[in-house]
Amino acid sequence: MPNRCGQIYGTYNNQKQVCAGAHGGGRDTCQGDSGGPLMYESNGQWFLNGIVSYGRECALAGYPGVYARVSYYLPWIKSKLSAA
Repeated sequence: MPNRCGQIYGTYNNQKQVCAGAHGGGRDTCQGDSGGPLMYESNGQWFLNGIVSYGRECALAGYPGVYARVSYYLPWIKSKLSAA
C-alpha cells in the first residue's frame, strides 16, 4: 500500500508515515480524528503504530488514511519525555 499512497498523495513519505485503511472503504479515519491512534495487536499486547495525520474524506474506498509513523519519531518523543 505505500506505493499506492505515494500515487494518491504525492507528499507521502514511507519512512515517516504509515498508510492504512480498508481497500473497500468504510473503515478508516474521518475529520476530527487527527491525533488519534493507529494500533495493532500482537500476542495479546497492543502497540501504537501511527498517529492520524490526514486522508481524503471519511473512509473513502481507494483512499487510505495517512498516519505519522511513531517509530520514526520515537527518539524525539523520548528526548522530550526525559526533558520534562
